[in-house]
Amino acid sequence: MASAVPAGFLALALPLASCSAQEGAAAVNETDAAASDLPSGPVADRADIIPPESEAELTADLTQYWQRSGTAIVVASLPTLDGKPIEQVAFDTFKRWGIGDRETNRGLLVLVAPNDRQMRIEVGCGLEKPITNEFAKTVIERNMVPPFQAGDFAGGIEGGVNALMAKLDSATEFGPTSEVCVRSMKAAA
Repeated sequence: MASAVPAGFLALALPLASCSAQEGAAAVNETDAAASDLPSGPVADRADIIPPESEAELTADLTQYWQRSGTAIVVASLPTLDGKPIEQVAFDTFKRWGIGDRETNRGLLVLVAPNDRQMRIEVGCGLEKPITNEFAKTVIERNMVPPFQAGDFAGGIEGGVNALMAKLDSATEFGPTSEVCVRSMKAAA
């Protein structure tokens, strides 16, 4: 049972700058429709890979983390990427859902596409300093892939989320590092 999203949990935050936005009309398919529907909580398990009790615990943990830290972490799974690159699906989902606080841009999306055997951590501009591309890659390789290979999606997601929260809790600097994010946040100020 998913709880309601706390106010501000899903708000506008700019995504990782290494991804580029693609504007324009596109045919709406299952992935687009799933990505455009706002989740009812910080966990949107559309591929049904997380057992209900694990999903409830993860939802509670992520909601408490948001309330304590002001950083929104959202976990989503999709049954398919419909042939699209996961980078684009993650970017589009992050942007469409508006993950994070509008002022701090502190949001993360952990996206898993189990049938395509892909995952990605999409980072909001306000978290580029502590959650670098290299750190996100390490979290995926060390904390998520081994449990996933053993068929334990809930364990891999929990391990990845815990590693991200630990890094954020120890961070002393937040904010953008990429040119795109630096310009975007200056323009918004």
